[in-house]
Amino acid sequence: MKKKLIILICVLLIIGASISTILLINYCENKVSEKIWAENETVNKPVLLKGMKAIGFEEGNEAPIILEENEMVEGIWYDYISQQESTENGGTSKWANAMTEDGSMWVWIPRYAYKIVEDKEMKAADKIEIVFLDGTTNYNKEGIDVTTLGYIVHPAFIDGKTNNYMNGEWDKEITGIWVSKFEAGYAGQEKTASKNVEIIETDLQYLRDAENVIGEIKNGETYISYPVFMGKTYSYNNIEIGEMYDLSRILTQNGNPYGFDETIDSHLIKNSEWGAITYLAHSEYGRNGTKVSINNMDVSEVMDKAKTVTGYAGKTISSVTNIIEEIDTELRDSYNDKSYAWYTEIGKLGSTTGNLYGIYDMNGASSEYIAGYIDAIDEEKGMMYAKSMVENRISTKYYTVYKSAVGEENSNSTNENYEANKNIYGDAIVETSQKGSGYTAWFGETSVYIKDDAGFFLRSGGYDRVNYSGLFDFTNHSGHSYGSYSFRCVLIEK
Repeated sequence: MKKKLIILICVLLIIGASISTILLINYCENKVSEKIWAENETVNKPVLLKGMKAIGFEEGNEAPIILEENEMVEGIWYDYISQQESTENGGTSKWANAMTEDGSMWVWIPRYAYKIVEDKEMKAADKIEIVFLDGTTNYNKEGIDVTTLGYIVHPAFIDGKTNNYMNGEWDKEITGIWVSKFEAGYAGQEKTASKNVEIIETDLQYLRDAENVIGEIKNGETYISYPVFMGKTYSYNNIEIGEMYDLSRILTQNGNPYGFDETIDSHLIKNSEWGAITYLAHSEYGRNGTKVSINNMDVSEVMDKAKTVTGYAGKTISSVTNIIEEIDTELRDSYNDKSYAWYTEIGKLGSTTGNLYGIYDMNGASSEYIAGYIDAIDEEKGMMYAKSMVENRISTKYYTVYKSAVGEENSNSTNENYEANKNIYGDAIVETSQKGSGYTAWFGETSVYIKDDAGFFLRSGGYDRVNYSGLFDFTNHSGHSYGSYSFRCVLIEK
């Protein structure tokens, strides 16, 4: 009897081991199947979406170069190069760019993992180390799971369904995201780069009476027009955060000017996606620790209801406001030796790469609203300015809901709310600042967390913030429209 029991146990152990082996083999095979790199590739190749064409640039020329199919390869179209030197005078890392049918431009951020490393020599910020990941895996070029090496897969690229999207995740593992190269601008504006772009209205209506560069806005009568995303356009302003959110979600609807279709998901950028750009920009694959130059242009004196212009950079990293007093037949390459267009030798320093291949307007220009808010947001303001986001108070792949501090007394404290969200990562907020009030973000940028009566985030700072704006800047607002508040969008393949 004892011998039979021993034999039975051995058989069960063998069966169990076999099942475990089969499961392990299947798991490994599935992980391997997610790997997509060819032998000579180092990042996930950009997936061109419907309506997109691959483009390149030539310094001094604002017209992009449409690439041929044989040029759409690593080393020509893009080259995410590790830069060991300072990028104060420019950079060599080329992020992939694409253009849609209306002339809007988009930049590819490939899936990666990161690690923040203390840098005792750099007083204003620490280092961010980046490892690009193969396909939708956690594996680097050598086939090593980088999470075993202390790296964190950035939440902008991972499936957050089981995590309730608390870090701004997506609803599946993805290979990368497309981000608008510039903050939103108006189509069809004389003297700007968008003058030949047709103004096309969406089926959304403005929710209050006001004015913008197109003209008078009537509550419930005036339809919101599609934005453009190109340099040298008036920044899209005087629009509430809820309207930005709704507009960003319908860029793919029938009749859109971009050439998009239902295979594409468009949305207002989240903090996680802002962080994904920022960490890559700060790393050796972007500016390698050099701060992006501010967009310091103010055109309110010469253009009624406009405030800022996309795609300019000050002569220095932290230039003071450049108030433009005259615009001739079109916006110029430079103004007063203080502001330079994005394709010029100085203007390119307003990008995340220090050359024409990066993302612009992330320091200065208009402050940008982000898709997210605090759960204790003032009910009246929340429903007034962002009803479509605030109704459910639960994070989704499109917006992130942040916890407020426990207790009524603390819910309106920026520092207490900051502490309550210390476990959130990847968004260039708590990982890159010291507290939720003051100027404690990297490079001494503004760090003011959200609270119940100012429950929405603004990023980048404004054109007039000089030293205190930038990629790590965060502050709060009630959500209403303003002359120097704008937005940008993200695209993901469905």
